[in-house]
Parts: sequence; C-alpha cells; structure tokens
Amino acid sequence: MSDYGKILPDNSFDYSSDLPELLTRYANDNFQKTKCVYEYSNRINGESAHSMKIHYFQEGHTLIEHTYWESNSTELRLKDVRISEVYYLIHQFVKDTGENILQLDDSSLRNPNAYKDWTSCVGELVGNGCGIELYKDSENDYTIIFDFPCC
Repeated sequence: MSDYGKILPDNSFDYSSDLPELLTRYANDNFQKTKCVYEYSNRINGESAHSMKIHYFQEGHTLIEHTYWESNSTELRLKDVRISEVYYLIHQFVKDTGENILQLDDSSLRNPNAYKDWTSCVGELVGNGCGIELYKDSENDYTIIFDFPCC
C-alpha cells in the first residue's frame, strides 16, 4: 500500500477498505487493457444488490470489481502463471503490513483450493474476517480476491 502512496492504518477494518482498490490499481498498471468491459447489476426492489464490472486484458487475465450493498471486493484471475509468482505477488502486496492487522496462512498460500470450494482464505484480517482469498482454477490459472468485509 505504501508503494501506491497509501498510509498504512493501525487497524484491520480501515486497512481492508483499501484492499480491493489496490488490486485494481495493480492490474491497470501492469497489464494491457482491451476494450472488452462488461457490466452487470442485480437489483432487488429497484436497488442494486450486486454489481460487477469485468475487465479483460490482452495477456488473458481478467479483473472483476464487485460491489454489494454492504461491501466490495476485487477479483483478479491470472492466466498461465506459476504458484510461486502468485505467492510472491501477495507477499509484495502486504509486505508493510503488521501481523496485528493481517495474518497470512502460508500453507494455504502455497497450496490453494480449487475455486469450487466455498472459501480459501489466505489472509485473515485480525478481528474482521477474511481479506485475501486465493483459488487454483486450473494447472496454471489462479484467482486472487481482495475483500472489504464490511460491518
């Protein structure tokens, strides 16, 4: 976060509010966008319950920005990468973060579950639930999700 000019908060709730934006900025800064962007909104009684904005990149990666009533998350699907690259990337994202804010599960980070499994938390926001999820989609495809677990 400090590499993007963010001040590191001293609690996990404030820290988590910047996580989804951080993943979006990373993808936009490091991959070549295509003009292919889809938007979807699910409404209940005229109000949005879940909105998604899906961005496709020339490298084959996909960024999905989710907005819910109470929170938001960002999902980055990486194509044709090694788990060591994903491991290093997540560690780079949280390198300045204290263990009193975020605790990484090294075993889950090295061996992520398949996406069909309901949850695969690799980064626990102390006192606020899961902040970073990681899934293995196929042999060399992984999905990183940064959550803002509101309220």
